[in-house]
Amino acid sequence: MRTILFLSFIIGFTFLNSQEVEDHFKSLHSTHSIGVNCLTKDSIYAEDISFVNNISDFVFDTTNKVLLSYFALCGEDGKTNFDYITAYSTGERKVLWSKLVDRTKEKYDFINGKLFLNSPKFNGLVDIMKDTFIWKTKSNILVHNDLIKKNIVLAPRHKDKEGIKVCAALNAMNGEPFWINDSLELKMGIVSEPTVKDDQIIFLNEHLINLNLTNGKYWKSESRMNKILGKDEKIIGEVGLTFLSAAIGFGVASALGSSAFSYSIVDLGPTGLKTNAPLYINDSGFIFVVGIEGMKKYSQDGVMLASIGHTNRNNIEKILIARNQMYYLDPGGQIYNNIRRPIFNSYFYLSKLSPNLETEKSIHLSDGYQYLNKELGHFHIKTEFLNDNFYVLFRNGVLVLDTNLTIIGKFTRTKKEDPEYRNLLLGNFYEFPDSVWQKRNYNEGYVYLERDDKSIDVIDSRFQFVRNIPRKDIYKINYQEDIITVVVNTDGKSFLLDKHDRTIIDMLRIEKIQKYKNQYYIANLNGYYIINADQLVK
Repeated sequence: MRTILFLSFIIGFTFLNSQEVEDHFKSLHSTHSIGVNCLTKDSIYAEDISFVNNISDFVFDTTNKVLLSYFALCGEDGKTNFDYITAYSTGERKVLWSKLVDRTKEKYDFINGKLFLNSPKFNGLVDIMKDTFIWKTKSNILVHNDLIKKNIVLAPRHKDKEGIKVCAALNAMNGEPFWINDSLELKMGIVSEPTVKDDQIIFLNEHLINLNLTNGKYWKSESRMNKILGKDEKIIGEVGLTFLSAAIGFGVASALGSSAFSYSIVDLGPTGLKTNAPLYINDSGFIFVVGIEGMKKYSQDGVMLASIGHTNRNNIEKILIARNQMYYLDPGGQIYNNIRRPIFNSYFYLSKLSPNLETEKSIHLSDGYQYLNKELGHFHIKTEFLNDNFYVLFRNGVLVLDTNLTIIGKFTRTKKEDPEYRNLLLGNFYEFPDSVWQKRNYNEGYVYLERDDKSIDVIDSRFQFVRNIPRKDIYKINYQEDIITVVVNTDGKSFLLDKHDRTIIDMLRIEKIQKYKNQYYIANLNGYYIINADQLVK
């Protein structure tokens, strides 16, 4: 039924043609059987809400019983900056509103039951039932889970009585200022994901800034932060940019894509804190800032305690924390016209740091065209810390080092015609050969290397090839709880499993699941299934 509806709508549909918005979002709401429970042999009935376009992400507003959805659009070249966002009332069984949004300019955040919008014209709190502003401001607003819990949003460029753009803390419910700091002018906005600790928020601007959320008092570092590298690969500080809306409460990262709002230079390993900003605060309260010029260490009062620059290297791109020891990765590259460009014959280092940011040891993994292990291939893909070792993945294999940066082993592809590698898996997945589910744990002693063809090579602790898992047998975990697990393969085939890894039902590609009380809201292809939990697991 879902497929027939989808095909009937899609015929004649062209991207952004002259049809009215409502023609794109006719919906059909019905209840019917979607298959048989493989365990109980009973039919599974679901509410079926179908649309024209494919859903890329959604959130269910449990207060208003509204499905807020992003629908991906494609242009003639397969790419577009535009998406539709739609609010559908499950109670009234109708679309409340739909609008075309430019994901590079308009960003919705759904946090703690509230919908916030940042757009080129106005920003503020939105009525999810009407898509109208409850309150609005011309300043961009910073929304963050930890701020909303305190009923605060930050307006980095709020206009004071004289019309000067200064920082203010606004009431998240009505937009009224709690305080306005007339001396804090954030010309660049907030350019890192902030850290909220007690009543303090720490972030990067032209300086490192610690701002008191209660009274607006602050301190800032003496040195300027004018060369911070982000995902858009531009050095910010000299050119300025709008602030980072740090919390993706709506969960629409895939729909919004990469833009000037998203920066990623510090990415800590699986044993450390993860962040998507060039700012890291350790358990002792020391603040580390990473940029093109190197890394700097600050006290909790903003005093610079140590720094490390670069010699042959161009930038620190990744910090890894292993056994309370800090390491950094420098994959090399060139800075040209404010853009970082990786080059074929670049330097590549993995270094161990002392608490004062002194380099205790550095291993030179590549120097121009001189590689320690030429058979591993010319391109470094990623470095991760797992099973108490560093694994450095190249196109043709993996190099393994201990915490003292001593090479202890390597693995290379057996034949030149074998597909090259693209990823080192750091997450559990399921293998499904011969209708038997087998869970694979990346910490079980094996290393899983994903090839370009999406199959996986299994390597043992002696760095020997064990076997290859075909892509058709590999299922990544999409959703997991104590009752059910959802797994999806690269071809879009999905299964719901019970807690004993037994198949409940198979479905077409499941994009996302949200559970509320006794119901599962399952988005797949161009609609939703709403299923009572007792139909899946007795």
